[in-house]
Amino acid sequence: MTVEAVFGILIVVFDLPAGHLADRIGPRQALLAGAFLEGMASLLLGGLANQAIFWIVQPLFAAAAALTQGADAGLAGLILRHDKALEDFEQGEQLFQRLALVWTAAVYGLASALSLVSLRLPFIATGVVQLLCVAGLFTVPNLRRTSAFLADLEDDRRSLRRRVADIIIVIHTSAGLRMDLLAMVAAGTGFSVLLYFLPFFLIASGSSASAVGVLLAAVALAAAVVVHGLRPGLDLRVAGAIAVIAAVLLGVTVLPVVVIAAICLQAVRARLLPRFRQRLLREMSECGEATAMSVVSTTTTLGFAVVAPALGVLTSVLSLTGLAAVTGALFLFATLTMSIHLRYGRSLHEPF
Repeated sequence: MTVEAVFGILIVVFDLPAGHLADRIGPRQALLAGAFLEGMASLLLGGLANQAIFWIVQPLFAAAAALTQGADAGLAGLILRHDKALEDFEQGEQLFQRLALVWTAAVYGLASALSLVSLRLPFIATGVVQLLCVAGLFTVPNLRRTSAFLADLEDDRRSLRRRVADIIIVIHTSAGLRMDLLAMVAAGTGFSVLLYFLPFFLIASGSSASAVGVLLAAVALAAAVVVHGLRPGLDLRVAGAIAVIAAVLLGVTVLPVVVIAAICLQAVRARLLPRFRQRLLREMSECGEATAMSVVSTTTTLGFAVVAPALGVLTSVLSLTGLAAVTGALFLFATLTMSIHLRYGRSLHEPF
């Protein structure tokens, strides 16, 4: 957990500068750079597996994550804005999350098979796929914010300090946004911890270590089906309540119960994240689409980076059941904290 905390802190450090860079050079260029860094780091770790290389590539992985996890949604926002369909952002994000779960299932299955041959092979395969993604990204529209969306061209070249100041102003002036950011921190921490520990919950419930990859693939596929069946405009308090119950059920050492709880958690995360992104895209779009999305990833990573070592100690003392209860409390806090604007996905100027 301490190692994961170091990685999380690196992401937080890189995140806003990477979002700022993506808004200046264009989100497609940021995605190209992130995919290339991810590919090279994976190939290095797979080809030269030792402790020194492990620590050397951590900043590369963190920079890659920072460059891509805001820029992808930022590019989607630009495309929708260009097509005058920005109101479709959350629906598109939900489709993306469903497809990501299906892809995750395929990756879990393939990585499990490759790891039976060598633990290096999943990293080498990841590196090859990422480099193929670099080539594929050249087919994506190369859109950037233009001066038509800004007061003047110089505003598009604003410094990172100016952009951060603008973000702080938005946070202070937007109704309920400070509480929504707290909800994002709590929920992001809970999901990061539980999804990281999910293999341990499965093994503690009776799964063999070799079957974990197959179970995780089944969980991801089932979650994609569940997300598809959830109605649009769902009150996020319902999703939050499901997350609370599912987190507690993870502590029950009965394999079918843990699998069902894991499916619910993956599905709720796939429903919450688009709403988080839409909320900040509405409020912070003038700060830059990729920058706004970087705020989402920063808030959902920050709590995990800070408390991960403590949670590792907590797990050693209280077992996985205690960890499940603590994360359930985080989801409850997030559910009670979120504003009506986040709950229903509407802006301040839209009727409820």
